[in-house]
Amino acid sequence: CRLIGGSYVSAESALAYHGVIPERVTGTYCVRYQGRALEFETPIGFFVYRPVPTTPYRFLEGVRREIIEAKPCLMAGPLRALADLVYLRRLDWQGRTFLTDGLRLDLDPFLALPDDDVEAMAAAFRSRRVRHFLHKMQQEVCRP
Repeated sequence: CRLIGGSYVSAESALAYHGVIPERVTGTYCVRYQGRALEFETPIGFFVYRPVPTTPYRFLEGVRREIIEAKPCLMAGPLRALADLVYLRRLDWQGRTFLTDGLRLDLDPFLALPDDDVEAMAAAFRSRRVRHFLHKMQQEVCRP
């Protein structure tokens, strides 16, 4: 996995990697700590980079090191990928049905998420929209 330094795979690309969405993703969507939005067509595929502002020292909250084709890669976990998608698409909370029907998410990875995980993710974002979305999801989806 070859990415620009200071970035990781996220949004639809990470959700597809984790099997949370059924769709095939044609590009690799990545998040950067800072800088401008970038798009590259390379021999190995199309890459989209978008900056996502986070609170200091929390940029890699919910990001894991994965091995893909024998190469290390930073990949957002399902919760981080969803939070990044909410920020990038400017999504507002519209209820559980929107997650399953609108975004076509498999909710299994989000059911019974520990409150601490959701709180830590919300604290990583400066965006009120993302924090509100995560808290509403925590109330309506994560708590059985």
